[in-house]
Amino acid sequence: MVICGDDNKRAALLIRRSIEERDERESLSYQKEMCLKKAESEGLDVIETIVEEKSAYNLSIEKRPALQKILNMMMDNKIDYLICWQKSRLIRDVGDEAIITALLIETGCQVLFADSSELPMDTQEDNDVNRLLHMIKTWSDQAEVAKLRARIKQHLRTRASLGKYVGGTYTGYEWNKHSKQMVQIPGEIDIVKRIFHLYLYKGYSAKQIAQLLNEEGMKTKKQKKFYPYTIVSILQSKIYCGYYRWGYTTSKRRAAPEKAEGYEHHVDWIKPIITLEEWNRVQNIMISRSGKKRGESNNQIPKSSFLLSGKIYCGFCENKMHGRNGTTIYTRKDGRKTVSEYFRYVCNSLNPHPVPKRVDSQKLDYQIFVSLVQEVKKLDRNALLETVQSELDNVFSELINEKKGYQVQIEKHQKAIENLLINVEKTTDLDLLTIYGDRIKAKKNEVDDYREKVRFIEGRLKKVEINQKDLEEFLVYLGTIEQFETFNQERKKLYMDNLVDQVVLNGDNVEVKLKWDLIDQTLNEVVTSINMDVNLKIDNPAI
Repeated sequence: MVICGDDNKRAALLIRRSIEERDERESLSYQKEMCLKKAESEGLDVIETIVEEKSAYNLSIEKRPALQKILNMMMDNKIDYLICWQKSRLIRDVGDEAIITALLIETGCQVLFADSSELPMDTQEDNDVNRLLHMIKTWSDQAEVAKLRARIKQHLRTRASLGKYVGGTYTGYEWNKHSKQMVQIPGEIDIVKRIFHLYLYKGYSAKQIAQLLNEEGMKTKKQKKFYPYTIVSILQSKIYCGYYRWGYTTSKRRAAPEKAEGYEHHVDWIKPIITLEEWNRVQNIMISRSGKKRGESNNQIPKSSFLLSGKIYCGFCENKMHGRNGTTIYTRKDGRKTVSEYFRYVCNSLNPHPVPKRVDSQKLDYQIFVSLVQEVKKLDRNALLETVQSELDNVFSELINEKKGYQVQIEKHQKAIENLLINVEKTTDLDLLTIYGDRIKAKKNEVDDYREKVRFIEGRLKKVEINQKDLEEFLVYLGTIEQFETFNQERKKLYMDNLVDQVVLNGDNVEVKLKWDLIDQTLNEVVTSINMDVNLKIDNPAI
């Protein structure tokens, strides 16, 4: 570990735009001003100011080039300090915090917050309590991000209910933000017209249309080959007959379009290329041609039969492995036939593998679930709760005493101002009046300064405050997984969906990436999210 000495004063500022600038403190200029003051007060040399012009409230580290630049400067030992206005300007995801904290410890770089109400980050010492407090603070910020997403979605829903454009790309069209109209793209719109013509009047299937367009060298909006599902997506889009849909799910060919709090309007900001009658005829043809009619369900095995469905990958070819079940009939020596049911994860790659391409899914699911339980059991929840509560009591006590001290100073200066005002009333000497006036002004400025400090402390109290009941419920919920032997398959599937991000299988070596994304079932809300990787050794999972 690199320890920063007194001579290491190089600092970088990270200024990030807020998606909702509700007051001056969320503006870029104010953040920069306060960060510069913080650097000056700490005697630091600012070597670079990095500004994130776009909001990053919903982006991971990999999608934030400005933050990537900061992290590279840390690793290259170009800076000793990183200064932000508030922690939420740096990170709002617990998983990202784990990565950044580890990097800070490794490089010895320190993080300073210009907002004095923020809890300092102690990464230079083995301070588990400080890290836990920050983890819970970031967890709270994560919840605020979820609320922000809800507000944005509600805004879009309101606009959509009025028939206004709220986003979406369509082959053949592009949105003109000046004229507030969808304008046709020459050449691209001709392909769409031809797709509808071939399907409706020439009897072509989606597969035949895709094949014909590819043979002629045509490309999609993203300059890729046409596939049958691309053609189906265009044929199902009602925008081409002048109707704007928002909140509908229409991507599944054999499922009825579902309205999820959505809206459908005949709008005047797009010029249609087909009539509503033609579009309805296309939908009817699509239904009549499908092997299973829309709304009919397939006779499939329940999803919960494969706990790792959609999460397991082949470690050799990196392809996703698929759940497959069935029965095998064996003929015994005595002529009797035995039916055996199997459940497997299978890699469908045709390339030769040095490891088996099939595993017993039930055996693998069970062993990974047991490993998850063991990870949870390692947590000493009672000790953790007591330590956090003790630390919080100390923090609260210190802040309250500091607040009382400032309030005493406010009362003292206000009393002094009252005495000066009495003296002003008793004299007519202009020199004395000037002196008294200057003293009153100075005292009022000091009172304002102390009141500002009191407001900062009150904000600090609110931000550091953690409801003990919430923490207890969180720890209790973590502990319920230990009762997994009593769980039904559906509940096991729920935990696996929330805990496991990805499983990579390479023979008997299994790499499991945990996301610890736990859901409070009573509130249907995310409780916490802590990313971590573990390596598990599975005994002979291949069959």
